[in-house]
Amino acid sequence: MTAGSPARMEPALYAAAIVLGAATLASKLLGLVRDRLLAASFGAGRELDLYFAAFQLPDALFSLILLGAASAAVLPAILERERAGRGETDRFVSNLLLGVAVLGSASAVTAIMAAPHVVTLLTPGFSPAEQAEVTRLTRIMAPGAVLLGLAAVLSAFLQARGRFLAFALPPVVYNLGIIGGIMLGVPRFGLAGLAAGVLGGGIMQIAVQLPTLVATGYRFRFVPAGVGAALGRVAAVSAPRVLATAIGQGTQLILVALLSLLAAGSISAFRFGLNLAYLPVSLFGVSWALAAFPSITASALAGRGQAFAETFAVGLRGALFFALPSAALVLALSHEAVRLVLGAGAFGPADAFLVASVLAALAPAIVSESVLPIVLRAFYALGHTREPLIGNALSAAATVAIAVLATRWFPERPVLGIALAFSAGSALNVFLLWMALGSAARRALGVVPALGG
Repeated sequence: MTAGSPARMEPALYAAAIVLGAATLASKLLGLVRDRLLAASFGAGRELDLYFAAFQLPDALFSLILLGAASAAVLPAILERERAGRGETDRFVSNLLLGVAVLGSASAVTAIMAAPHVVTLLTPGFSPAEQAEVTRLTRIMAPGAVLLGLAAVLSAFLQARGRFLAFALPPVVYNLGIIGGIMLGVPRFGLAGLAAGVLGGGIMQIAVQLPTLVATGYRFRFVPAGVGAALGRVAAVSAPRVLATAIGQGTQLILVALLSLLAAGSISAFRFGLNLAYLPVSLFGVSWALAAFPSITASALAGRGQAFAETFAVGLRGALFFALPSAALVLALSHEAVRLVLGAGAFGPADAFLVASVLAALAPAIVSESVLPIVLRAFYALGHTREPLIGNALSAAATVAIAVLATRWFPERPVLGIALAFSAGSALNVFLLWMALGSAARRALGVVPALGG
């Protein structure tokens, strides 16, 4: 039995999934603390709506420009460089870091200047004074996208080196930064203090990875002529992924715009519900996908179809094993979960009822969103990015169309209709991608991935 055989890789995959799951659990528990503090300080009202709306532009900036969309393409590129030797990998990563810093800084400045115009389009239901506050918060948080982009490069490098603990820690400290902003910044500076906490969390994401980065023997090897080549290599592979993410981000922005037209607190209720629903998604779906990604990528690059299929099946079964009962529990106990996690301070019974309704509507998405990461990474490992783009475009169109209609179906609680539209679009996306994955894997490796491997 070879060293790279699935039987030997499977224990390592389980170990990596456990490490990632534990770190993700810590991050998500801190996320619950963060949301509880936000709920207690502001309730599900307009003030918190302003913060969540302001968060959209920096988040889109990171996802579309600063390797948030391309992060899955960075790992295969680094693994390819590893074959040429450590020095080549160090040069590639160094050039990528510098390119992200320069491109990100220019993009952040542009976002800061364009913020008033973008915010007007993003929040049509807000008053001019509220839009001005969203603009101010957006400008504070915009530089944080650059920090997240740099952290994404370091994370991909550490993942390629098998340093899963260091790879998983950035989200933990990111939440710590936001919690610090809530506890220390909000009492003194209001929402601006909260935005500063987001910025601090970005700095901490980079800082927590530096010791392990040094321990790997990495040396900064900047080659001026290689910056464009490094960015171009990742951009060429990830261009369809960036377009797919652009569609996803556009969908999120449209949903926020629709929510801004509804009653005060609608954006907050939707965001709180989504954060709670994504707790099991991150713990199980994302953790299994991240743990399996290096192995399925290596198998695809080496043309080992059976290893690819078996590793994919292990990740998929692991995600579903936890996602299905999690969705059932959320559907049955949504009100209890919301009251337990968020029920404090300014977060009253009406807020709890609204968020619980949103959470119940998002329960089906727990399953589809848990399956989605491993399916997407299977496509990326195969070098196929067109299928995710098409699936995302079709599901995004369906989500927006259902959301517009559903706000009329639920006139008393239109935010519930938007949550149902999100679940329906997510399910459609996974269905389309699952159908396409079999054909893509069969053409590339001669196998058809399945639940049983």
